[in-house]
Parts: sequence; C-alpha cells; structure tokens
Amino acid sequence: MRMVKGFSRETLPEAANMAQKGIMTGQEFKGLGLAQTAYFRPALREGVKVFAIHAADGTQIAIADDEQSAVAVILKSQLIPSFVH
Repeated sequence: MRMVKGFSRETLPEAANMAQKGIMTGQEFKGLGLAQTAYFRPALREGVKVFAIHAADGTQIAIADDEQSAVAVILKSQLIPSFVH
C-alpha cells in the first residue's frame, strides 16, 4: 500500500482530490492521518478515574488526570485530537 507522507490539516483537501481522481485508493484515503491522530476516554486506574490517551489504532500511549490534561498531552505531542463518543 502506498502511504501519502506529510499529512496535515492543510494537505487533506489535496489528498481528497487525489482520492477522487483515483490516484489513491479509498483504503489509502481512510488511512490518512492515523499516525498523527489520538483520542482519549475515561478509564479506571487503581479505582481512580483517569483519562487514557490512545493512538488511532487503539494502543494506549499515556494516562492523564483530567480531560484538559489529556488534550494538552495530545497537542504537546503534535498529534491531532479526535473526539469520540
């Protein structure tokens, strides 16, 4: 599978255009930004509510004490926060 390097918020429209023209497959388009995306969700650690930070593939990469700290860790790591329900 080809990977489009240099993904950013600015290059997403260009990548979408490439997908529409058939230059990249739909699967490749779906994979854009996965390495740059993280999300967080509530978790329990030793009976205490924390926020687990995960890479887009579900791998836990950090723990934060609260939501604000979780977002700060994601941004400081130069990742794009993805908010999921």
